[in-house]
Amino acid sequence: MKKLERMLLMNWHNFSLQVIPFEMITFLTGKNSSGKSTIIDAMQLVLLGDTSGTFFNKAANQKSTRTLQSYLFGEQGDDGEAGFMYKRSGHFMTYVALEFHDTELNSYFTASFAAECYKDRSFSHMWFIVPEKLPSSLFHVNDVPMNREQLKDYIRQASGEWYQSNRECERSPTYPDISSVLKMELPASSAETFPASSISGHCFLG
Repeated sequence: MKKLERMLLMNWHNFSLQVIPFEMITFLTGKNSSGKSTIIDAMQLVLLGDTSGTFFNKAANQKSTRTLQSYLFGEQGDDGEAGFMYKRSGHFMTYVALEFHDTELNSYFTASFAAECYKDRSFSHMWFIVPEKLPSSLFHVNDVPMNREQLKDYIRQASGEWYQSNRECERSPTYPDISSVLKMELPASSAETFPASSISGHCFLG
């Protein structure tokens, strides 16, 4: 079995930097808009490789208009005159990473999504897999998130693979096999966020 152990969210909607632990059964609980669906959507982005937003926020609202761009830049809502406000601007990196434990092989791997985001609110993105746990640096070099070139160097050194599109993921001899298993073996969870603590697989969100 491939068990989800930890999740990293860096610059993903309202999460600046958060590592979330998971148990075999994990409940995510919190008030409305606390971030529960934000976590589920991040998981789906990594596992399904879908950047269209088809699945975004459906756990909370079937009519959701959330997009990948709104998650990356931290869209906060429309103030009525200036339009949407954003939590992040300028040049930055976003990471969503899922650490898994293969209990049959007693080995670990991390499946991830990364995006380099720019001042004009455009972005370029990639998926990658490395055959190891989340790095202790959490994808930082000298306390600054790795840029794309630094990330590619890390992936090479870790004997991993990266993909520029979900089509490349589908064609990979590795990623489809892993993702099809992960979809079936994700821990059970209710649909929402985490800013506080984890107690026996129960994550409380503020």
